[in-house]
Amino acid sequence: MNPAVQAVICGKRRTKVTQTFTGNATWTAPTTTNRADASGYGARGTSSPITVVQQYTLRTYNHVVHSDGSSSNSTLGNYGPYSGAAPGDYCDPLSDPDISGNRSQICYDYTDTSYTTGGTTTGASATAFGKTFPGSTGNVAPTTTTFSDIPITPGATYNIVVPAGGTLTITYFQ
Repeated sequence: MNPAVQAVICGKRRTKVTQTFTGNATWTAPTTTNRADASGYGARGTSSPITVVQQYTLRTYNHVVHSDGSSSNSTLGNYGPYSGAAPGDYCDPLSDPDISGNRSQICYDYTDTSYTTGGTTTGASATAFGKTFPGSTGNVAPTTTTFSDIPITPGATYNIVVPAGGTLTITYFQ
């Protein structure tokens, strides 16, 4: 039941109280309060240009062609990351056969390890009484969310979480 209507029905003259929070707090409900309204929003998100950072990692390995026609590879090292676009993979020319008839070459394998920075984030939400008051997505003002007639336990303590840039207002009768 709406707190104002309840006050009239009970024949009591009750005082309307409004409190605004701009940071984390605990709130203890008055013993005469069993309902509240809450409205507010969380933090503002961010927007920044999307940037692609081009980079690559180099793996070198020894490629051996055995005298029986089979081949094997053994990694010599992994290097990087290096900035810029990856060059094409390549191998040095095969060596002359060794005493066993094996031929080898050093090969270079470039792996693209580019990544993206920037973009849009969503701001942290405010919370109270088991309700969520979202932040905005992107660098825009968050929309106010309102919950009416929230059941409150008289005398109970509630955590109110409000991230930087957010706000939460509660209204109740006592």
